[in-house]
Amino acid sequence: MKKVMCLTALFILILVFTPGCEGPAGSAGPQGPQGDPGDPGDPANPSAVYLSTPRFNSATASAVISWTINVDGNFQEYRLYRSDSPGVTDSSTLVTTITNRYSAFYEDEFGTKPTNYYYYKVYSYNLSGASTPSNEVILTGLYLLKFSFGSFGTGDGEFKFPGDVAVDEDGNIFVADSDNFRIQKFDSDGNYLAQWGSQGTGNGQFGTPTYIEYAPDGNLYVGDWGNNRVQIFDTSGTYIGQFATVGGPGDSFIAENGDIYVPDNTNNLVRWFDPTFVLRLTWGGVGTGPGQFTNLWIIKASPDGGRLYIMDQANDRVQVFTNNGVYLSQFVGAGTAPGQCVNCLGLGVDNFGLVYVADRHDGMIQIYDEYGGFIEEFVVAPGIWGVCFDIDNNLYVVDSWNNMVHVFGP
Repeated sequence: MKKVMCLTALFILILVFTPGCEGPAGSAGPQGPQGDPGDPGDPANPSAVYLSTPRFNSATASAVISWTINVDGNFQEYRLYRSDSPGVTDSSTLVTTITNRYSAFYEDEFGTKPTNYYYYKVYSYNLSGASTPSNEVILTGLYLLKFSFGSFGTGDGEFKFPGDVAVDEDGNIFVADSDNFRIQKFDSDGNYLAQWGSQGTGNGQFGTPTYIEYAPDGNLYVGDWGNNRVQIFDTSGTYIGQFATVGGPGDSFIAENGDIYVPDNTNNLVRWFDPTFVLRLTWGGVGTGPGQFTNLWIIKASPDGGRLYIMDQANDRVQVFTNNGVYLSQFVGAGTAPGQCVNCLGLGVDNFGLVYVADRHDGMIQIYDEYGGFIEEFVVAPGIWGVCFDIDNNLYVVDSWNNMVHVFGP
């Protein structure tokens, strides 16, 4: 009797836990891999997938296109389409077809750096033949020159040793025309629109307008280095106000909450002000150690504002701090090898958190990840200075020695 009961129990265990079998009362057998489809899916409208923004890898001359997994039960295949202009459809160039739902990526190999931009979409097809497109993405990391503008002079649209550039949400371009003691405004194609400023100490006048920053509040903050102050204007050039910075200010960072971080170039100090221009904290001092500076010029921040990147020019490095002044790390270094610089004078952070350093001596734009890991570099021209990005991640570079501004695609 005991032997029969044991055999019966063993049979039940085998029945319950054998893959593909059902246990008592129709209970489900073992589950498949996590993320297996459960919903059979709409026969007419397959679920759309989401593409991440791809980046060109100069080392492999390729780009990995990746997307989220389609979990419809009636999934059939992905079709990746590509176009050299916006508006990808299922009539565009078919790059590949993938039938494994979990292979939600593809390495598009070019062999050499493309000379134009590419746009991608993935269409998800189901067993009924219906399809749904994903979002459209552009291949980034090519940095192809879109246009340049400017020349030497004092007339409209001409520059005399420009220092920095800023772009507002409408695509208008503002250039700190340093030795002409003015700010010039251009449209998104580089056509001259307006200017304001003159040499002097009055409101709206400049000692030397070295840097300009477009802030979250929609105003422009101009580092008036020769007058030891930051002046504030709206995008039409109307004077709003100013505050003193003790020493000559460089390129300030304005946080979402209105706090202002000013690089005091004269005293090699970071001055942190609240939105009412009350000083909250000062840190730094001249030197070569961590947290010290020699010729402090620029402060930029990560997209979330949590990390500050500070250009320490004469020490040939970028130092990284928390937004309350705690030292974290440093990167770059003196030299001509990749990841080093001779005269680092420009600094920017793109919309994805990558850090861009302008080496004025070699005319190189060097690109680093958010932790200072070197990625790549490309040549612009010796004499480059200020850099910035617009909302579409286009890169703007001031070419001070040639009195021009160069605009590169993302």
